[in-house]
Amino acid sequence: MISTTIRENQAGTGGGIRNGGTLFARDSSIFWNSANTAGGLENRGAAELANTSVISNYGVGIGGVFVPAFGRLHLSNATIAYNVAGAGGGGLNIEASTDITIMNSIVAENRLSNGIKSDCDGEDDNASIDVMLFSVLAEPNGRFCLPTFPFFNQIGDGITVTTRFGPLVSGVNPRVPLAFNSPAIDVGDPNGCSTLAGEVLAKDQIGTTRPVGGRCDMGAVEFNGPPPMKIFMPGIRR
Repeated sequence: MISTTIRENQAGTGGGIRNGGTLFARDSSIFWNSANTAGGLENRGAAELANTSVISNYGVGIGGVFVPAFGRLHLSNATIAYNVAGAGGGGLNIEASTDITIMNSIVAENRLSNGIKSDCDGEDDNASIDVMLFSVLAEPNGRFCLPTFPFFNQIGDGITVTTRFGPLVSGVNPRVPLAFNSPAIDVGDPNGCSTLAGEVLAKDQIGTTRPVGGRCDMGAVEFNGPPPMKIFMPGIRR
């Protein structure tokens, strides 16, 4: 699935996509879908989301992405944000016996329908992210979802993690850009951002060249705005 938007669909489960085989999505968006379970993506097979956004989906049970037992999910410069769930896992919900790897990606600003932030939830203590590198997981649910091998991440485990997004773009290829002061800018893998197969992601979701700056940004969209303005005030002496 290349440069594709899956939007405004409804289903009993997997409102945007229900994958039971092999899915590779690149430069794409799963946006504003709804379901009883897994508003955005239900992944029972093997899926990789590269330069892809899962945003503003709603599930009565799970909001953005659901990975049941034996499912495999790899995120490469993906953004999972602004999804809403009625029960557990506004952004990501994983069961035990899954294989979850997250690279240079952002899972943030997801919530439950009662307003509580919920970026990741799990079935039990055995539900966890296997490997997570150079990524943001803003609000994991306590013991659930914490990576087994976490390095160079921003994880809100008892601390506040602020991603700082810009305004949501809901037109062609929906996405959530980074704000100019986002801590996700220029902190991706110093060896370069790439897919699971090792293909370098030389452009972002909308075709902007990566990196802008010394290192690629986390998430699906590279920040390409003006640098922050510096104002020099004259000294005043009485």
